[in-house]
Amino acid sequence: MPRGLPTTALQDIHNPNCETPLLDLLTFSGSGMATIRVVNDHADLVSRGDTFTARAFQYVKPSSVDGEVSPARIRVDDVGRALIAELRAITVPFTVLAEHVRHAAPDTVLFSNSLQGRVVPYGTGWLEIELRPDPIFDEAYPGWTFTPVGFSGMFDR
Repeated sequence: MPRGLPTTALQDIHNPNCETPLLDLLTFSGSGMATIRVVNDHADLVSRGDTFTARAFQYVKPSSVDGEVSPARIRVDDVGRALIAELRAITVPFTVLAEHVRHAAPDTVLFSNSLQGRVVPYGTGWLEIELRPDPIFDEAYPGWTFTPVGFSGMFDR
């Protein structure tokens, strides 16, 4: 189910004179790694008691070629060698929590989405993270709850 931004946030996006820009907060977490928090801003930000480190990153939208949809990517610039080494050592997908907040009210989350991430190409001072939605097809279908006895109207011809 698609979830959109509130109407006031959409008005701010389309207002060229908006004084409270929207910020993207990314939280990387997973087993075997320390939680990493970054914000797409020029200064560090405290939101809900957590400090997000200022980093330049760019969202690369997924493209569709021959009916095949590529995953979305985030390119993070100005990355230190320690962070690249830490992320490179992770072999399993990790969780990326993407949130949007207003600069003036960083404790109010306007939109959030949890994705699976994995590090793909990287270079000196930058890296790319591939984002995919959580695998919903791995979850068990509750077929035992949808029976003709319990839902007789659903199984009529």
